[in-house]
Amino acid sequence: FWIRRHEFIRLLLDAAMAEEKITIINGAKCTKISAIGESEIEVCTSGSANQTFVTSLLVGCDGMKSRVREALATS
Repeated sequence: FWIRRHEFIRLLLDAAMAEEKITIINGAKCTKISAIGESEIEVCTSGSANQTFVTSLLVGCDGMKSRVREALATS
């Protein structure tokens, strides 16, 4: 089965947007990621508005030069 990248990304985005418990953040810079206990992480972002999120799962879909990967490597 073959699907073009932009079509695949659109399918993923549509599915994620249909879920209440998923927050999609675009255009933000991941500035810090820290562990809170054994099952939660705190994610700090900057961009149009500085925000802090606490979650049990973070998916960084920001490409090969991932800021999320970089933040995790230094935490």
